[in-house]
Amino acid sequence: MTSRIDFGEILSERHEAAAVIEAQEALIERLQWDATGLRKKA
Repeated sequence: MTSRIDFGEILSERHEAAAVIEAQEALIERLQWDATGLRKKA
């Protein structure tokens, strides 16, 4: 039994995960910025 590791698949999965994390961080930053902006206006 030999298990072949598909590095291309691993790399693409890691790339997808990194893109998701980046998007989440950008969303959090935007939400925090909106929250501070709303506080300043109020």
